[in-house]
Amino acid sequence: MYTNNQSITRVQNPSKKEFVELWKQCRPFLIDGVATNWNAYRNWFNSYLLSKCGNDIIRVKYSEPNLLNNYNYVFHKFGL
Repeated sequence: MYTNNQSITRVQNPSKKEFVELWKQCRPFLIDGVATNWNAYRNWFNSYLLSKCGNDIIRVKYSEPNLLNNYNYVFHKFGL
């Protein structure tokens, strides 16, 4: 599952537990193959978004830059 290429670990579709273990190390890592399973990956192109949203204004939620530094919040929020 893990490969290390020039000190950056690459992970293919990690489980929640594997993700958390990597994340706790506070080192960069790349996750391969996850986005292709997301609806956004398949659907978010201009014609689709226009058909769903038209000219509506879409609210965007902003998160604090250090949000993921708070382990307790992340575990509770994302059920890890």
